Amino acid sequence: MPGVDAGRLTVVADGQPAGWVRWFQNTWGPVHTSWCWAIAISVFAAHRGKGVGTHAQWRDGGRHDQVLYSILRG
Repeated sequence: MPGVDAGRLTVVADGQPAGWVRWFQNTWGPVHTSWCWAIAISVFAAHRGKGVGTHAQWRDGGRHDQVLYSILRG
């Protein structure tokens, strides 16, 4: 269930559970000033190689990761 500080969703492909996506706050320095969202994606073996995980990592034509997000967040 999605929450304020963390959450998890089920990935569905062809009407079947295909994995999960989890997000949580991550820190790399002082807790109150140096945090960002981290996203973990797990695709079950039977669904790998079909683009399920790749699709989850791209948005608006580009990959978004912690380094890019932290730079944009300023």
